[in-house]
Amino acid sequence: MLRFSQSVGGLSPDRAAREFASFRTRFARNRDSLPQTDEDRAFHLVAEAAQIVDRQLPFVPEKDVQDLVVRAHRLLDEALSLDPTSADALRMQAASSHGPFDEYYGFLSAHLDEVRTRCEERLTALDHAQDTERPVPAERRDLERMLVMSPYLRWRATLSSRALICGRNREALAHALALLELDPTDQADVRFTAALACAKLEDAQQLERITSRERAIRRTGGLDDAWTLLSRCGLAYKERRLGRARRVLARLASAYPHAAVELMLQREFPEGVFARFAAAPHSQEELATAISEATVLLREGRDRSGRGSFGRWVFETAYHFATPDERAQATAEALDANALGDEGDVGTGTPSGGGTDAPSGGAGTGTPSGSTGTGTPGTPDAGGGAPGDDGDTGTGAPNGGTS
Repeated sequence: MLRFSQSVGGLSPDRAAREFASFRTRFARNRDSLPQTDEDRAFHLVAEAAQIVDRQLPFVPEKDVQDLVVRAHRLLDEALSLDPTSADALRMQAASSHGPFDEYYGFLSAHLDEVRTRCEERLTALDHAQDTERPVPAERRDLERMLVMSPYLRWRATLSSRALICGRNREALAHALALLELDPTDQADVRFTAALACAKLEDAQQLERITSRERAIRRTGGLDDAWTLLSRCGLAYKERRLGRARRVLARLASAYPHAAVELMLQREFPEGVFARFAAAPHSQEELATAISEATVLLREGRDRSGRGSFGRWVFETAYHFATPDERAQATAEALDANALGDEGDVGTGTPSGGGTDAPSGGAGTGTPSGSTGTGTPGTPDAGGGAPGDDGDTGTGAPNGGTS
């Protein structure tokens, strides 16, 4: 894309517009007609590997997993043979060759400055090339600069996410805020990780600063994303403001389709290796992704079902505002997940006050790729309790969970 953008610089505005309009078709059907270097070819191989790892691997039968893994590794090896400094290929290779937690985090942290230096060197060369050309339109200049820095943005966004998973909440927030300073448009979507880190750190003021900034830049009005709403809900729960937590959860349910089902299932999916899974804004897929990433928040506290006390409370609250059809759907999907061999079992108990069978016990809801099922919380007699409607009081209290 960068090479193509540079190649149309001398064309008339109308011709350049036509070239950009046909770019997607040429890229898909006749890629060799576009300007390419070894670096471009390497990135194409990385993109193919990302399709396998992030889009296919989580959903194939167990017998097909190894073949796809081998194919993805071969693509990444070939990419690195063409471009040994490809940050995306190096990062994706390390995701499988290093341990999933501190070891991978350590690799990303150790090479962060090196990746930034390489990207900034390319940026300096790009700026010099642009300055020697005839005046470059601001839109093209910004696009090219963003493309040059994108490997660093993705690297540091991954580092922020891994820090959160490893319990390094302050580091996760620091990396996220640094990226937002560097790229106010947040092409890496690191604001979502920042929101969860704020909830873990119980920093409501920082969360609202990030939210206000997001509204100003994207002009989203009052429509908040699932990560922000889950973080606000978690903060209210920790403060024992259960009425407020329930209202935030209800707001989330009104903003996303089938929210009650997702909030009851609380499925955990593998994180995207190339980047965060791309889903349409305010879609069910986006909500499922946010809930999966919020596992670090939902599992806070102790609960006999294996789910954290906050996750249990979210389940019970969602159950109460779910329709009978949504409760039935959650039960069916939990049973399907259990049939795939995930941990846990499915009971037929209901939260207090309910009269319809719902998932209880611990229905495993992991992905077909073999990750561990996350389970659904059981009945509320262990102290989770759904909140009342009387302002900020409820019938149950949080039992721990502060990070």
